[in-house]
This record gives sequence, C-alpha cells and structure tokens, in this order.
Amino acid sequence: MRRKLGLDAVGIAVAAAAVLMLCLRAVRHFDDSWDATSYHLVFAAFRAGILTPEDFTPIPLMLDQMYKGFPPLLDIIRGYVWRITGSILLLQLFNLSAIVALAGFWRLCFQLPMQWTLIAILSIPLLQIGATTLYVDAWSNCFFAMPLSALSASFIERRRLTRLELAISGIGLAIAANSKPQFMVLGPVLLLLMLAYQAYRLMQEERRRELLVLAGLSVLASAAICFTVWRNLLLEGNPIYPMTVSILGHQLRGTLPTTIWVGPEYLDGVPQPLKWLLSVLEFRAFEGRDLPYTIDQHATIPIGPVPTHDPRPPSFRMGGYFAPLVIGLWVWLLIFIRGRTLRDRLRWLTPPILTAALVAPLPGSFELRYFSFLMLNLAFVTFLAAQRSSAPQMPFGAFLLVMFLAVGMLTGWRYFDATPYSVDDHIKAHGFDRAITGHDLCFEHRNRDSLLFTYIFHSSGRYRVVDLAPGEHCPPR
Repeated sequence: MRRKLGLDAVGIAVAAAAVLMLCLRAVRHFDDSWDATSYHLVFAAFRAGILTPEDFTPIPLMLDQMYKGFPPLLDIIRGYVWRITGSILLLQLFNLSAIVALAGFWRLCFQLPMQWTLIAILSIPLLQIGATTLYVDAWSNCFFAMPLSALSASFIERRRLTRLELAISGIGLAIAANSKPQFMVLGPVLLLLMLAYQAYRLMQEERRRELLVLAGLSVLASAAICFTVWRNLLLEGNPIYPMTVSILGHQLRGTLPTTIWVGPEYLDGVPQPLKWLLSVLEFRAFEGRDLPYTIDQHATIPIGPVPTHDPRPPSFRMGGYFAPLVIGLWVWLLIFIRGRTLRDRLRWLTPPILTAALVAPLPGSFELRYFSFLMLNLAFVTFLAAQRSSAPQMPFGAFLLVMFLAVGMLTGWRYFDATPYSVDDHIKAHGFDRAITGHDLCFEHRNRDSLLFTYIFHSSGRYRVVDLAPGEHCPPR
C-alpha cells in the first residue's frame, strides 16, 4: 500500500508538472505551424470581425471553400477571445483545456485516477504536441472521446447511459461536430449509435416514459450536433461541403476530393486499412526525420512561399501514436480481463476493435491526428479494466510513466519548451516587418503566413493584403 501511495504521489507530481509546463508554453511560445497561420488564425479573425476579406484576401481555397464549409465553432470562440483580450497566445490554451476536461470527465463519471489518465493522454505524441497549438485536432478528438467512452462503458457494463453521461455526451458531440470536418460525419453517426443503444436498454427495462423523453431530447441534440451539416446542405447543397460526395449516383457540389489525403509514395495504391495499420505501428515512420514527431507528421516546411515540390518519403504523414504505447495498452487490457469468461472478454474488446474497424477504411485514416479518439478510447477501456481487475496496479502506473518519459526523451522535450517567442518575435525573425510600407501587398500563393503581413500586426495604417491562387501573378509595380 505504501509503495502504491508513493507511485501515486509521483504520478500526481508528473501530471501537475506536465500540465503546468504546457500552460506556460501555450501562453509564451507562438505556434508557427502551417495550419495555424494559413487558416486557423485567419478564420478566427474573420469570424470575430478582426479582419474582413477586403483587408485580407487569402487564396480562394481558404476563403471560398474552407471558410464557407468548415465547422465554425472553435473559430468563433477563439476569434472573440482574441478580439476581447488582444492576445493570440491565449488561444493556444484551448486544446490543453480539452485534454484536462476529458480527464476530468473520466474522473467524474467513472472515478478514473486523473493524474494517470493525463499522463496516458500526454504520452500520445500527437496529443502532447497538439496541446499547445492552434490546430483543432486535440480539441475535437477529446470532446468526441467523451461520448465514445460513455457508450463503451455502458456497453461493457450492460447498462443504460446515465443522465449525466448523456448530457455531457451531447455537449461533447456538438462541440466536436461543429469544430472539425471529420466529425461532421462521425458526430451524427455516434449520436445514432448512442440513441439506438439507449432506446434498446430502456425498452428492455420497459421505461416507456423515458423513451419519450429520449425522443424529444434526440431532436434537440441532433439540431445542435448537425448544425454545420444542415447549414452546408441549405447554403451549398452538400452537407460536407467543400468535400465532394456522391449520393445515389448524384454528385453534390464540392471542390475538394476525398483523395486529397496522400501518404508515402511507396504506399500509393495500398488499401486504406493496411495503410492505417502501418501508420499505427509506425512502420518506416521515422525515416529521414530530424525529429520523430511533429504536429502533422510532415517534414518541416520552411517559412516563405509554398514549395513547388512536396516530397513524400516513407515517413510522410505516418505515425504519431507511439507504437510501444499502442501495443502496451493492448497487452495491459488483455492482462486486466484475463480470467473472465470468453463472452465477457469479447464485450471488453468490442469497443476498441469495432471503432478501429470503422475508422481504418476512411479517407486519410493514416493521418492519425484526425482520429486520435481511437487511442483515447483504448486508453479509457484499459483504465476501466484496470479499475475492475484484481491485478496489481503499480506495474501499469510504472508503464505509463516509462511511456511518458520515453516520448519526452525522443522529442528532446521540445513540446514542453516554454522559451518566450511572441508573434512579434516571429514577424521580426523572418523579416515580415521589412515588407510593410503602408501600401497594399500582393503575394503569389504564399499561403502559410501571408496573414502576418496584414495591418493588424503592424503600425503603418490600414492597407490590403492579397494572396493569389497558384498560376496567378501580381501586377507589376
């Protein structure tokens, strides 16, 4: 008992230190990754009226397609926080808050130890990196993992969902589905599964009155969760605009094909589930990398105009879950459920296996940051099994600590570095300020950082910035 208390104290200290360091990094170190400046900040500025398309016109892909069709919730929230506080760095706390909220949900509803669940979540490289960035993946996946874990637990325990689980699940689904395109589809699918499961349980218990309440609440929930889907259907005629989709042979209007997600060249033509499995196992995922893990598992792209050639080495967009952690969690899950009947073991294994089987064939599934709720749910089911097992818990805690430390050492603790680096530092370091004269600026498919040339970051008065599409050219001066 004394050793367990000692290990728990270590876990609390490590989790608290990790969250504190990530908080410091978020509010001190500007995220200059590609998506952050190419469109996340752009959309936030537009949603809150910080900029207008007349002040800044990004390439048509960003403005006419992604801005119109992508879920707007987090852009709106971040935009108004930016407008009220004047700080971009505060916007980098949202992903970390979602991670803490998920661990808190597991603690509140399932009594899982919050320090260990935080350590497990932050041992997943893509979530550790995403915790302090402006990408929306960690945010949306954590909120989506709430209803997924609630459904998994109720299925394993052969019970209906509690009112608290349903309420939080509905909120989580609404946030995820209105924050990231993938969850515009996955959110309604999970909602249907939850409603069908709950209705089945209520019918078994002959709770007809609660069935009527569930039916009424499902209408409200579907309206909130499918808000972006309905908006796109009404305005663009396509529920998942700007992605192209064909329904019963009828092609709906869209501009981005589902084939935009490409992996390494050597895997061209390989079935998507196999590509996903190789990515999860991190097969050749470190070849040619200076750093094993980055925000999008892409090679570092230099500041400046978009490169004309984007090589696709074996590590291109592959990996990010840390294969020893993936395999280790599966092994621990099997250890914790041994001794149960075969039927009972299958019940425990069904949620993570079924979820993986549904995700593996999806377009872009090998880009693991889009679907990190898979790892979150695997960790959740393993923790739940550990809670119900008579097996010693200390080795499992030690395993989680080793995984966390291993990922930190592999990345040189880069993603906990809280060295001050502001937006102004970034602008000056790359000479963006030297291009500012107070006159209108034109760029040719710069994309990544043209936002940082706009007047809101400089003191030369109001002027316009335009970023042209590939093939278009600025007029001669």
